Amino acid sequence: MFVNIIIQKRFQNEVKFPNNPINAAIEFYRIRKMPCVVGCIDGSHIPIDAPHQHEEQFVSRYGTHSINAMFVCCPDLSFYYVSANYPGSTHDARVLRNARLYERFNSG
Repeated sequence: MFVNIIIQKRFQNEVKFPNNPINAAIEFYRIRKMPCVVGCIDGSHIPIDAPHQHEEQFVSRYGTHSINAMFVCCPDLSFYYVSANYPGSTHDARVLRNARLYERFNSG
């Protein structure tokens, strides 16, 4: 219940794609001279207790139980994409390929 309230009330307001990605690209270039960059992407394994169902899927390459989460941020360090939909055994490349963000960039 608590997590649902956070998602409904805070997450939707805090995590959003920039209205103008070109501005993000300009800012990345201004800060670090990185051309054609609109976001920084990284993944992280979020530790969890072993689930009762499909436990083996949540074992990461580190041998711990986790969720493989992906985050993308703007130059001001605000997040504009978060995905925490995959168990720890899922490779980072697969998390990215299955993300709506990946589809959005590939479709222009």
